[in-house]
Amino acid sequence: SKEAVNANPAVNAKIEEVQKRLGKTGRVLVRPSGTEPLIRIMIEAGNVEKCEALAEEIVSVIRDEGLATSSVH
Repeated sequence: SKEAVNANPAVNAKIEEVQKRLGKTGRVLVRPSGTEPLIRIMIEAGNVEKCEALAEEIVSVIRDEGLATSSVH
């Protein structure tokens, strides 16, 4: 469930870690979609490759916790 992702300590720890790594140079937003059964991960960073890598780290934790099965889109 979308609520389970928001309440998961491992997911929250990873989001905090990614935000700390970005510092003042970027930001992270992870939220449930209001219209679809999915979690939206938005990252602003210096380049696309960094954004994609950091998003994949968060997705990996979500998957490892058994909260999702799909990939990054």
